[in-house]
Amino acid sequence: MSQRKKDSIVKMIFVLTLICFLAGLSLSYTYNKTRDKILDAEFEAKLKSVKKVLPPFDGDAGVKKVIIEGEEKTFYLGRKQGSIIGVATASSHLGYGGTLSILVGIDLEGIITGVALLEHQETPGLGAKAGGEAFLGQFKGKYLSDSDDKIMVKKDGGDIDSITSATITSRSVAEAATKALRLFMQHKKEVL
Repeated sequence: MSQRKKDSIVKMIFVLTLICFLAGLSLSYTYNKTRDKILDAEFEAKLKSVKKVLPPFDGDAGVKKVIIEGEEKTFYLGRKQGSIIGVATASSHLGYGGTLSILVGIDLEGIITGVALLEHQETPGLGAKAGGEAFLGQFKGKYLSDSDDKIMVKKDGGDIDSITSATITSRSVAEAATKALRLFMQHKKEVL
């Protein structure tokens, strides 16, 4: 290889390294400048969902973090005239397209007051219908009668109508709701 080719390769490597360094620096700077705004927007979206899943409460929901089985869990406490009227917590389960996350509102008796879809990677037009009120509204009023009980879709012997052509997604939401109820009922004293 001639000296000229070697010099040309070195120059290209130097230029590409410089471009990558500057691009990385730029991305890092942009991320640091927008990180707080993104986190604030995510928190506000979650608070909107908390208001959807809990009965009307005074002011903003309180946030309580509890260590359960070595993992930190976040609970949103809705208060009316100083008394806790309900708790909301996030829960997830593997759906058809990936992990599906919901927020479940629960009253002090362990009855679901509402469910909101937080995140999913389900098929647009099918599993994505899991966020609709027609489906999620079926969970309102559900509870677990004992530790073996679980919320199920009709195909599995329960009373939740599945989303047409999205049974896996429907089962996933039911499983996540069951997990949230069990978590609250088993750790109610710690949460409240």
